[in-house]
Amino acid sequence: MSRPTADVVTRFNQAFADHDPGLLADLVGEDCVMEAIQPAPDGARTEGRDDCLGFWEALIADHSSLFVPQGHCVLG
Repeated sequence: MSRPTADVVTRFNQAFADHDPGLLADLVGEDCVMEAIQPAPDGARTEGRDDCLGFWEALIADHSSLFVPQGHCVLG
């Protein structure tokens, strides 16, 4: 299924704001790659849908954090 980019970004942000990892399930592709800035000096690389989704789900489920989207702009 293809979604407009703005819808994907909005839903991704909403998952963090609402602490609802279920919103990510159909947004993360099999070939997803995430590069983090920690641990220093080179950060960690996470590859594949399951690993990336697991990382974000744990972050989203952490109710001690607060995520407030500042807005976004999609061009093209």
